[in-house]
Amino acid sequence: MTPAEQVVDESLGMFPRPTWFKGTPLNFAENLLFPSPEIENPDTTIAIIEASEAGVQHRVSWTELRNRVSQFAAALRAAGVSKGDRVGGKVRAHASLTLGVLANTAHSVIGFLAVSSIGALWSCTSPDFGTTSILDRLSQIEPKVLLADNAVFYNGKEHDALAKIVVVAEGIKSLQKVVVFPNVKTHTMDISAIPNAYSPPKIMLTLVLHLKSSSPSPNRISSLPPSNSITPSSSSTPQEQLAYQNL
Repeated sequence: MTPAEQVVDESLGMFPRPTWFKGTPLNFAENLLFPSPEIENPDTTIAIIEASEAGVQHRVSWTELRNRVSQFAAALRAAGVSKGDRVGGKVRAHASLTLGVLANTAHSVIGFLAVSSIGALWSCTSPDFGTTSILDRLSQIEPKVLLADNAVFYNGKEHDALAKIVVVAEGIKSLQKVVVFPNVKTHTMDISAIPNAYSPPKIMLTLVLHLKSSSPSPNRISSLPPSNSITPSSSSTPQEQLAYQNL
C-alpha cells in the first residue's frame, strides 16, 4: 500500500468534506477479504455463518469466500459492470450500481464484496418492503443490475418475492440484468413472469450469475481513492434523501 501523503488537512472544516489519506488507493472489499494480520488456516477458518430461524444453514471459509467473490466479480465484469456502475440487491436487514433485494445470506455478502472489489456502487433494500418503497429507493439511483431472492422464510412461512420483482424490474428503466437466487429451495423459481420489457438483451434473467471455472483466478481488485463512494444510503422519508457512503 502506498503511504499517504497526508492523513487530512486539519486546517479545513468538516464541510465541504476534506480529502482523507491523500495519495493512498484503497479498496473496501480488499480490506475485508484480506485483513491484517493474515487469517491463519483460511481453508478451514470460518468467515461467514449463515443462519435463519431454522438454524445454521451454511458456513463459508475464508478461502471459499475469496473464491466466490472472485468468481462473482468476474461474472459481473463479463456482464458489463465496471468501476462506477451501480448494482443493487434487495437484502433483508453515479458510476455502475448493483441493487439487491435479498435476504440476509452469504450470497448477499458475496454480492456486495464483489461489487465493491470492482469499484462499482452497491445499494440494497429489504425484501419485506412493498414495491412502492423499493422503487422509491432504487429507481432514482439508476442501477445497471438487480439481484433478488425468489422468496424469504419468516415466522415459519415462505413469502414470495418474485411478484415484487416483476413490478420492480418494470419500474427501473436503467436495468440491464436481473439475477434471481433460489434463496428458498422449496419455493418456485419460475421467473418467466418477470418481463423483458425492453429490447433484448436489455433485461436478462439467470438463476445464478457465476463462472463455471472450478479454479477461479485471483480477483482483480480496483484501487480507489478513499473518497470513492461504495453505497448510496436512503433515509426513511418519503422523499428518500440519499447520502453516498465512502471508503
